[in-house]
Amino acid sequence: MQIKDTEALKIYLQKKLADFKSNDNTQIMMLVTWLIELYLNQLGDMRDRGEKDTRFYKTLEDDFRKFLHQSKVHTCLELNRDVAYDLLSSHADTDNLIFFAMLMKDYPRVIRHHIQQDDFLAALEVLKKQREDYQGLFEQFSPTLMQHIPKELVDLWKQRDLNPKKVDTCFSNTNRAER
Repeated sequence: MQIKDTEALKIYLQKKLADFKSNDNTQIMMLVTWLIELYLNQLGDMRDRGEKDTRFYKTLEDDFRKFLHQSKVHTCLELNRDVAYDLLSSHADTDNLIFFAMLMKDYPRVIRHHIQQDDFLAALEVLKKQREDYQGLFEQFSPTLMQHIPKELVDLWKQRDLNPKKVDTCFSNTNRAER
């Protein structure tokens, strides 16, 4: 740490992480949080220097995403999502925030993000890929998507053979809430 060798520190922390048993939750969470912070600092520094499109940035981002996929890390983060979301948000790392939300299967967060960015087709793409609880997601997001991409949304409703009464109910509830 004193010589500021982030790569060596990351390797050391990952080796320590591998040594912990899966029931060492507090220690695992501390190391996972520290490692996420290290990765995000490196990625942020590179973005600030305009190096986001470099091969080294892409390699570092891939390493970070592989780290998040590790079984022990993934399990830890499933129990402590808010910590990871807070870290990713504090670093303004939207790409990895969306990646993390997809990894955690937090599809409503991903869809809301795309809607907030006025990227309604991307929101619809996330809906298209859903297999579980897609009815609930359609009920939640159809009123907003209907205002912006009605044809594409109705086409997807038809493909999914959605229950029109449930879809109608979501519009009725939205209309009541707006009054």
